[in-house]
Amino acid sequence: MTRGISFKSTLFITILYFFFNVFHLIILTRTQMRVLSVSREMVLIAICGVLTGIFGTFKSVVEIIDHEYVCSHSYWYFLLVLIYFLVFQVLNQVILWEIVYITFLRAAIILDVRYGMKTEKIKSRMRGFIYFFFIVFLVNHFIRISFHRISEVEEKDRGQRILNVMGCDSTKEYTILAIAGNCLRRILLTIAGITSLAIPIFLMIILSIFLVFELYHSQSPLIKTEESAHRQNSAAQGLLVFLSFYILAELPYVVLFGLGIYNPADFEQLDEYTYTQVDIFIYVNMCLGILVYCLMSSQYRATVRATFWRRNSKVAPSSGEKGVDAGSSKVTN
Repeated sequence: MTRGISFKSTLFITILYFFFNVFHLIILTRTQMRVLSVSREMVLIAICGVLTGIFGTFKSVVEIIDHEYVCSHSYWYFLLVLIYFLVFQVLNQVILWEIVYITFLRAAIILDVRYGMKTEKIKSRMRGFIYFFFIVFLVNHFIRISFHRISEVEEKDRGQRILNVMGCDSTKEYTILAIAGNCLRRILLTIAGITSLAIPIFLMIILSIFLVFELYHSQSPLIKTEESAHRQNSAAQGLLVFLSFYILAELPYVVLFGLGIYNPADFEQLDEYTYTQVDIFIYVNMCLGILVYCLMSSQYRATVRATFWRRNSKVAPSSGEKGVDAGSSKVTN
């Protein structure tokens, strides 16, 4: 009963996450929003969110059908689980590294405008740094997937569980087995944890601290406009909250990877119910992150009004949006 409710909750939240990202993508692709210096990065994040929502919704529907109407998961269900794990992790990494890069661009604007540093080479090196760790993650991820097999459960292991369920017969039952040894699994999980969690989250935290410190403690505005100190503080708070939700979304994987490194056998025993709870936590935090961005950006709100209320007036970015939310026209991607 509890699992059935959990699967249905996951379906609802996944659908909500899908529509959040569709709405987000519609707004970001409007002419008024494409002037932002990080427009391409934000659009790519929204596209990855839409794709994740599609795969997640399909998986949730299959889980509900299997839980309600099927005595045991079929071979095709476990194949779907492996494909979902492959796709979800890749899309999640694209989102995470794009957020890191957007945060870095914001810091680069401060270094350029406030301190007079030339940041073009730094941006190029940062892109190379991100590509390197993403490729390492990708190769390691495919290797991890290749060491898993869908195996039929032996009759002696199943016992009478299926036969004792009303209306069930001795249909085949499957499970996903890891064929690598504990040592190799620890190595692969360690590489995955470092490249996909430790490094990007560490960078996000450091960059966030730098941005908040600069926006709160600088005596001069970032760009000499009529922007008030209140707007700068609001932007700093919005940025911090926005990043916090995405960092929180990754924390369950930190715990799972830690468990896997400590004892791979326990990691393999985690069932779909555990991952369902993790999915709910991740989707909720990402939805809240999008909502925070919508509420904190005046240009975004103006674009929403112009898009859905059919206003004829053009939406011009305010000085605050150019200087704090969007970045500077000097930023090149």
